[in-house]
Amino acid sequence: MRSKTLLLAIAGICGTIAAVGASKLLQGQGSAEKQPMAEIFVTVQDVEIGEQFTAENIKLEPWPLDRMPEGAIKDLENVEGMYSNQRLYAGEPLIARKISATPGNTRRDIPRDYSVVSLQTDTATGMGTLVEPGDRVNVIGFFKKSDVIPQTMTQKILTGIRVYAVDGRKRRTEGETVSTPARTISLLIHKKDEEAWTYANELGRVRLSLSHPDEYENNNESDGADSSGQEFLKWIADHSKKADEQPVVVTTPEPAVVEVAAAPTDEPLRMQKISGGVTYMYELRDGIWVVVQSSDQQATGTSENNGLTDSADPVDNEDESDEYGYLNGSESPFFEDGPSASQGQQQATGNGRNFE
Repeated sequence: MRSKTLLLAIAGICGTIAAVGASKLLQGQGSAEKQPMAEIFVTVQDVEIGEQFTAENIKLEPWPLDRMPEGAIKDLENVEGMYSNQRLYAGEPLIARKISATPGNTRRDIPRDYSVVSLQTDTATGMGTLVEPGDRVNVIGFFKKSDVIPQTMTQKILTGIRVYAVDGRKRRTEGETVSTPARTISLLIHKKDEEAWTYANELGRVRLSLSHPDEYENNNESDGADSSGQEFLKWIADHSKKADEQPVVVTTPEPAVVEVAAAPTDEPLRMQKISGGVTYMYELRDGIWVVVQSSDQQATGTSENNGLTDSADPVDNEDESDEYGYLNGSESPFFEDGPSASQGQQQATGNGRNFE
């Protein structure tokens, strides 16, 4: 009897303890269900400094009032169009002191693996007054036939490219009238599309076309690069390969014709002069007229004078020529008629000049 009583006492004690514990547990759950909650904005993913808040990186989430941080943002109008001024991690509540109206000068609003390129606008196209930051545009190139381009044509370079800024302005001017056309449009392109962009600007002329943003949802590769840019690079590479495979025709240049000056004749330049009844034969040697023969030498039989120069001018001595002019012509006492005279005249003339 005593053992049965002891067992019953122990069982009663355990039952009492279990009942008290269950009661406490039910009371705790009830109080938790009744704890007041409120919805606040939290980040869905990591947000970089200067990155704008969008529906992709923030959401509303219930949050206990007793654990809600001071300054937590509950209304959409307080976060719409705002930027992060510090790095935020996924699941972190948005607090007023962590957001700002401008991205600042950190360039953190440029996503990773992307770059910003700029294009000068053409006033004739009117794109400077139509494009706003956030719009999506197509990049079209016009190319003329060359060693790299197979034929004159237009080619789509990039599609659905987001406009990063217009004249350095990165916020839209909704409801405002744009009076001055923009001169520079900045585009946000993937780093893998930089090569296509550079080729297009160097080889041709680039223009922009504006269209509806919903047309560009599925135009990117898996890594974020634009499919049109990769097709353009492939088009350039294929043409370059075909150009390299074409045979090169090598032409042998014709030999150049070299004009050779005629060799100088060995016959020297000579002239005759009659002075004082004596006929002198002059020969030009090294720029100097030298007496090589005279009529008195022939009469006396003396040898040829090869080194003596006449002191008289062989050409310009008009006084002496007039003084002995009677010796020339048909009035000369030495004049003879007939063939012998003609032969003497030929001998006197020679291959030089006869000064009278």
